[in-house]
Amino acid sequence: MGMADARSYIHIGSLRIHRAWIMLIGCSILTAGTLGAIFGGCGVFYVPICDELGFARNEIASWQQAHFLSMIPAMPLAAKLIERFDIRVVMSISAVACALAAGLMSTYTEVWQWVCSGVIYGTFGSCLMQLPQAAILGNWFQKKTGLAMGISTAVGSIGSATFALVFANIIMASGWRSAYLVQGAIVACCSLPFTLFVFRLRPSDMGALPYGYDPLASTEASDGDAPPAERGVPLRRGLPSLAFVMVFLFAGAAALIGSGFDAHLPGYAESVGHSALFGASLVSALQLGSFCEKLIMGWANDRFGIQRTVYIEFIVVAAGMIGLVVFRSEWAMLIAAFLFGVQDSFTSISLPLLLRRFFGERDFTQYYAWARIGSGIFGSFGSRLVGLSFDLTASFVPAFLLATGLCVLGAAFVTIARVSARKLPWTKGA
Repeated sequence: MGMADARSYIHIGSLRIHRAWIMLIGCSILTAGTLGAIFGGCGVFYVPICDELGFARNEIASWQQAHFLSMIPAMPLAAKLIERFDIRVVMSISAVACALAAGLMSTYTEVWQWVCSGVIYGTFGSCLMQLPQAAILGNWFQKKTGLAMGISTAVGSIGSATFALVFANIIMASGWRSAYLVQGAIVACCSLPFTLFVFRLRPSDMGALPYGYDPLASTEASDGDAPPAERGVPLRRGLPSLAFVMVFLFAGAAALIGSGFDAHLPGYAESVGHSALFGASLVSALQLGSFCEKLIMGWANDRFGIQRTVYIEFIVVAAGMIGLVVFRSEWAMLIAAFLFGVQDSFTSISLPLLLRRFFGERDFTQYYAWARIGSGIFGSFGSRLVGLSFDLTASFVPAFLLATGLCVLGAAFVTIARVSARKLPWTKGA
């Protein structure tokens, strides 16, 4: 296939590896060390911080609301930045900012300070933890895209499970302030080596071709060394369409389901008579379930199609939520948390794949940025609503039942989007 094909591989002795898999390894470690460390392990901090500083649960959770709200203006800007400038520079600056935001939490004494870190996560994190990885993997994998995203986010879930226990033990040994310092160091060490030296937004940035590229599969390919032209619904036509509105609402419902419950699982465990350490184990079970289910769902997306897989995800998530409400034995609750872990797949795997399926490759980065605004608007209320449920009723059950109902709504949004997207015109990119 010429020079571009030769540049698509690296050689280690007799081993020939496509560069797309190197990008996948980098995205996987980055996901574990940023999303996994910051958000997967955040719940174990809430109880000791509230006990020491006297905050209400919904107050300490306000930094997550700030994170989601600050994503609203940041996401479209992040899409433009990573398209216009070297993605290594944009992601590296963002990595430093997020590592500092985590480490500085060790010095905080007021709620507004946590809110400031939440704003940093939402603004700089948009250029590090959400948008770039979906764009990088989607560009580098023409085939097995769902599997690649599943592997990346599954490794992130293992990071979340591991860090939840690590931070819980550090808190027990030397306090939550020390744990935040460790968190900041993890963010830096797991991101900067890859953002500085590995990542490229597109294979063409280094004269390579995507994994699974087949020049015969696209009539738009102009020669053997050129990737197929990007096709899809123009942004100006797709953004105001009913299909995108439904995907936007799906992203919001998914974020509302997943944004608050994992962080409050340790508190929920204590509220029904279990220990704080068992609460951390629930978080680990959730993340372990997320790991297993992301691998399965990533494969299922490639094998059976994204729409059918999304419906399966909603059924599994609803079963997990109901199980947490109904059961009180430790093993039953661990299994329920394991099932609930599939909710991580909604925004990390299903959302980008739905957008590519309904609107194509042409303006994917912009579509994904605008859809994540839906996550920001609705997800900003998730953690605080769960905390408020406990503060007002001394129970997390009302919030859990609300999330179960959102599973039904989310499935309806995807169905309407699928039907209405068929009417949208696809054109070749510029």
